[in-house]
Amino acid sequence: MSVDDKLKNLRKSMKETSLKEVEADKEKTKQYVMSHKKKRFSMKGPKRLGQIGASIVGMAALILFVVYAGSGEMNLTQGDQSGFGQEEANEDLRYEMVVIDDEEELEDKEWKYLYNKQPMENYMKETRVLSDKSMEARRILASNPRPEGMYFPIAYVFDSENDQLLYRTDQLKDLKDFLPLLYQSPESDVEKGVYTLNGITLGDSFNTVLEQLGEANVYSPNPDQGPPYAVYKEGKTTVMGVSLSEDNDVGEIRVEVAKTKEMEVPRTMKSVREQYGEPTSSIDIVCSEQATCLVEQFGRLNVKYKPDGETVEYIEYDTPESVEEFIQALLPKEKGTLSAIYVEGEDEVEGMQDVMKEHRGLALSNPLSIQEPSNPLSPSTYNVMLPVFLAYNLNEHGEVLLINDEGKVVLRTKEIEKVDEFLENWEENK
Repeated sequence: MSVDDKLKNLRKSMKETSLKEVEADKEKTKQYVMSHKKKRFSMKGPKRLGQIGASIVGMAALILFVVYAGSGEMNLTQGDQSGFGQEEANEDLRYEMVVIDDEEELEDKEWKYLYNKQPMENYMKETRVLSDKSMEARRILASNPRPEGMYFPIAYVFDSENDQLLYRTDQLKDLKDFLPLLYQSPESDVEKGVYTLNGITLGDSFNTVLEQLGEANVYSPNPDQGPPYAVYKEGKTTVMGVSLSEDNDVGEIRVEVAKTKEMEVPRTMKSVREQYGEPTSSIDIVCSEQATCLVEQFGRLNVKYKPDGETVEYIEYDTPESVEEFIQALLPKEKGTLSAIYVEGEDEVEGMQDVMKEHRGLALSNPLSIQEPSNPLSPSTYNVMLPVFLAYNLNEHGEVLLINDEGKVVLRTKEIEKVDEFLENWEENK
């Protein structure tokens, strides 16, 4: 049926309807409508006064609500913790994690839900997942560029209290090891160190380290590789290392004083005296392949000077537990064998390395040769080995120490023949 046909049928139906006979009195209709309009909008009568009173009471209640909510005296988080209350409580948590990915959906959902595992839910906000195309993700990546070799998804951990980036990683396992370290044990249970190095001391929480020093350039939270540690650099040069104890507090601090320009540490013997007082003891040890250097001890803090005896080269602050752990790592790996420490000098003892290699796996299970690394940007081996030099009083180049599994020195010599003979006899008597 065409449109014209439909219109013809519609007109025909309208003419045939019974309503066509109805006549309306326009004047009466107008009067009826106006009379009801006046009644509807009249301001008179007790009913209307009641409506106005109710409106005033409701407005007053709304004003009181806004005032109390704004002053913080209204507790909206008690009872049901869902919705607005939970969001407000979440804002009080200190740490926040943002995961940036280049896909629409995270393939591994564990990235997003790590925050709500004990004890992290007590200090971690709900994780936000952002597309790398979003404006916020672009802002984060612009301020903290993605390191070379790091791929999406990447987790960024922030201290929202100080607006500070603490950690970023694309390794889920490292992230799972890192987040629990943000748990801060009660201060009353932690024994603090006497001295401070660049704002931190022994016994400080990991939170304090991050707050004072920020994101580490290198961080290893993997417990399989020893205690967690953080390394800080200036440019490409390593200038500071911090190791944590089993309780996630600082167990060791090392500062390459001669290499840092920014760290707040004493740099001369005079400033050391002003800051730390008089030393409890002092000793000369090997400090390079050519020289020996003075080390002053202030309790657990060791200050190593350059060969001039006045300029600070290195400061190390250790707990007894961290030193013991370091020494234990040098002991023989197998029962009934020996470990060897060989301090190479400028003039290496010819053939000493060959003798140690020959007996490795039989009498020797953990030989170690100490020499200066070729990369000057890396920490000095002589600095890293300072606890060993102090423990065994190593002050001569070319010495070899053979140590049994109890940590006792069974041979100390610079003669290659004595080393070879002792190891041969050890193997025969096993």
